[in-house]
Amino acid sequence: MYIRSVNIQTHRTIGYPYDTEAIRYAKSINLDQRVTFIVGDNGVGKSTLIETIACKLNLPRINNMLGFQEKLFEPIRDLAESLEIDMIQDPSGFFFRSEDFGDYVLNSNESFKKNMLYTYGQNLSSFSHGQAFFHILFQKMKRKGLFILDEPENAMSPLHQIDMIYLIKKHLEDFDSQFIITTHSPILMAMPDAVIYQITKKEMKRTHLEEVDHYIVAKNFLNNPRAFFREFDQVYKDYSLKEDTEGWHKFLQRI
Repeated sequence: MYIRSVNIQTHRTIGYPYDTEAIRYAKSINLDQRVTFIVGDNGVGKSTLIETIACKLNLPRINNMLGFQEKLFEPIRDLAESLEIDMIQDPSGFFFRSEDFGDYVLNSNESFKKNMLYTYGQNLSSFSHGQAFFHILFQKMKRKGLFILDEPENAMSPLHQIDMIYLIKKHLEDFDSQFIITTHSPILMAMPDAVIYQITKKEMKRTHLEEVDHYIVAKNFLNNPRAFFREFDQVYKDYSLKEDTEGWHKFLQRI
């Protein structure tokens, strides 16, 4: 284990990233467990939060060449100054951003190709997206570490998401590692013994799988797609589902 807890200590609330819910509500968040999922709707700041943790700890990214000095990380570097991390030990590990994946695998720069061959044993552009991701994860998880993954399901079919759960499970049988993962996937969230933090417009709190919005939506929709859409048109007129969280939950209760 590496991280006991994180805390954002700032009074700033205006402008990105300070106006996101994840940053507003990340107060004394307990991460003292082997697998933590951070979930929430698009735009709540899940990725921003874990990018800031990875930046603060200077975890290596997918290519082992880029740090966090790119211009796009300026707000993250600024926010990292307000991030307090209660550490158990200094980390080794890996930070996966889905945006880095395509840039790295498809990069034609010769130095990147050499780095890819040295790090992963072959040119990953010959793999499918999901296969390449699994190869990277498998190579990175051959030793103990802190692994921070941002929406890894983007590369995976449902079956491969289950494969990923199994891969993490087997890894944790051999190593005292720690995983912090953002996701929209109810499949990944269902990993046994994992802890889920859900970020909403009102709070960030530990939440049981069956109470997570993503799980409720997927379950209700798949159980009865026709009923879902019968209600949807009218409910969309009644509530702005993009903005009105309470209206969204009323809709779910009617299905």
